[in-house]
Amino acid sequence: TDSIWRGLYHDSKMAEGIGKEEIVDKDISIRGVLKPLSLSENISMLEQSGFKKIDVFAKWGSFAGLIAIK
Repeated sequence: TDSIWRGLYHDSKMAEGIGKEEIVDKDISIRGVLKPLSLSENISMLEQSGFKKIDVFAKWGSFAGLIAIK
């Protein structure tokens, strides 16, 4: 599913007028450097930091919006 979401993301960037070469260059530059955490890993880190109420308020592909309250 990652390749599907990546393709959709690249399509949306091209629709915004960003060139294919720019998109590919950025994709290559962050490969191996950017290692995103899973949703459960992020929630676990928030819990370990003392947050008591954690909720996902938005999710799209591999992107998620979280709200956390101490």
